[in-house]
Amino acid sequence: MRLDLVILARDGDRTVSTMANDYQGEVQDFALVVPVVLKKAQVNVGNPAIIERLDSFSSPRLAEYFDPNPCARCRP
Repeated sequence: MRLDLVILARDGDRTVSTMANDYQGEVQDFALVVPVVLKKAQVNVGNPAIIERLDSFSSPRLAEYFDPNPCARCRP
């Protein structure tokens, strides 16, 4: 299974991008190209539980709603 998740958060002029990759295979076969300018201090490894929580919170859900027929005539 390959899992790629990206979370973007923006606050004013600051954008935070969080990426999760579940790559299984040889390390030399893996590459990630992110075209941004960063300083080393701006890159860190986050808590995977946060990404899992956001993923489950934003996953699609099935919901059914039942409304009365709006075209039905009201009879006194």
